[in-house]
Amino acid sequence: MNNRPAITGIIKAHAAATPDKIAFIINNESITYGDLYQKVTAAADYFTAMGIGRGSHVLSVASPDLNYVVCMYALLGLEAMHVPAENRIPAARISEIAHNVDADLIIAPEDPACGIAWTCAEQVAAHTDFDPDWEPVGVSDECTELIFTTGTTSRP
Repeated sequence: MNNRPAITGIIKAHAAATPDKIAFIINNESITYGDLYQKVTAAADYFTAMGIGRGSHVLSVASPDLNYVVCMYALLGLEAMHVPAENRIPAARISEIAHNVDADLIIAPEDPACGIAWTCAEQVAAHTDFDPDWEPVGVSDECTELIFTTGTTSRP
């Protein structure tokens, strides 16, 4: 492990130095570094309350919106393994991937009803409690993202 900040730490530094600067624009929705870091911190609080932390495996159905990005950054800041899945795949495939990676949580628009804890990104975004002293982890040697492809085998 080294002392370099991961993306969440970089966002925190920008939030402290330039809180009103635009962090990014997605689907014509902009967010400042200050607001982004507060949302990421609140999402980390939500996930921590669900028992998600270092080494947890979380499958999230990708979507091109701010809530998805906030969830992803919070998971990386908690050093949970993020497993993104395409938003066009059926619930049965989401369930299969979740079981293959021993997911502790699924973040998807609808509950895939596969016996694994589930939430949606909108529910995470609605959580506003946060710990202002939360420290996201730095860059580590641990795997923090696992990518499944949709090739011909449909296998990892």
